[in-house]
Amino acid sequence: MHDTAYHIGGLVLETYLPSSAAKILEVGSMNVNGSLRDHSPRNAEYVGLDFEAGASVDLVVKGNSDWSVPDGYFDLVIASSVFEHDSAFWQTFLEMCRKAKPGGHIYVNAPSNGTVHRYPRDCWRFYPDAGLALEDWACSQGFDLTMIESFVAEKAADNWNDFCAVFRLNPCNDELNRDFVYNKVASTNALSWRSSLTMNPLDDTQDTRLLRAAREEADALREEVHSAHREADRLRVEADTLRDEGAALHVAVRKAEEDAAALRIEMLSLRELLETSTAKAERQSGTHKLEIENREKNIRQLADEAKTLKEEVDRLAGQKANAEHRLQERFREIAGLTRLIQERDHVIAAEQTRAEWLRDVVSVLTKGYSRALRGRLARMLPTYFSHKRQEAWLRREGLFDIEEYTTIYPDVTKSKIHPLRHYINHGMQEGRLTGPRT
Repeated sequence: MHDTAYHIGGLVLETYLPSSAAKILEVGSMNVNGSLRDHSPRNAEYVGLDFEAGASVDLVVKGNSDWSVPDGYFDLVIASSVFEHDSAFWQTFLEMCRKAKPGGHIYVNAPSNGTVHRYPRDCWRFYPDAGLALEDWACSQGFDLTMIESFVAEKAADNWNDFCAVFRLNPCNDELNRDFVYNKVASTNALSWRSSLTMNPLDDTQDTRLLRAAREEADALREEVHSAHREADRLRVEADTLRDEGAALHVAVRKAEEDAAALRIEMLSLRELLETSTAKAERQSGTHKLEIENREKNIRQLADEAKTLKEEVDRLAGQKANAEHRLQERFREIAGLTRLIQERDHVIAAEQTRAEWLRDVVSVLTKGYSRALRGRLARMLPTYFSHKRQEAWLRREGLFDIEEYTTIYPDVTKSKIHPLRHYINHGMQEGRLTGPRT
């Protein structure tokens, strides 16, 4: 029994049991990873019924016609994680209705999705309107039955979404229950006797919604990576432009410095000419002084321009350093997004590998169901030898070795769960190995 089936079963007992000492019948009561008997009140009469002996089983029956319990006796008849394995669950449902007393309730919990989990078969999944179909079926067979509520519960840590339905057997003068379990858990497509409307209606299953969200997230990450690449390209172009502008400014500064040096040389020449031609200078002193002042003014202007050009070069160098820093930040973001995509792809590849392994295991386990004479003779073998032959096939195909698995993980033997079932239900999710051959 998985986590949500156990939790919701407890809520049903809490909600639908009478305040007085109650009588409870559980169909398929064997304790496999948990039992709803844990939620039973101490003063309740609890009867566990199953088709094979085991923990929490009080009565072992062979079919739907030899239940050793009285009709019209129980306040609550429950079957949790049972109908998916029942090849004729509709007959079992009628027998459950027969055992409930007038005013008593019948509770059904069965998976609405999930992987195949044979015990020993896995036959059915239940969609949101299955409760209405069960109500119509029971009424057509002479039972006065009312569906109180039905819903599909969201999954938690395990892989399963639960279809849950509660019915009341009439006639009964008591008011129908208004404290619905679907209000106490995360659920979709909830129906009740109070309204013809569907509460939280959704056509997509939770698996479909989760897969779509994962794909949308992956698409968003890819688009973000593409945007980061485009931004990086733009920054590269901007950096190249800044480099070109800086190179041009360096050329202009060098030319200005060369012009200033030439003017200094010319000024020195003029001064020498002034010293060697004093007489001539006295006659032309006014003209020469004005020319010298103009030359010195030009020199100062060129010096100011050179200073301005140098400041512009420094500013562009700062912009260049900032652009290179932003470019490095974008590269780091791209690397992080790439890692996220690789991790997502790794998870998807792991899920595909698990699905392929399960298909291979199903193919090996169904080899013995041939309609040929040899296949029919093989099915006449006792269950023990049939299971041994399937285990040998799995070991020969390199898919699963029970001896190696239980050797590596001794706790599997202590759990009394078949090793292959344990690996599919628990070991696969826990990352356990199936043996050195895997």
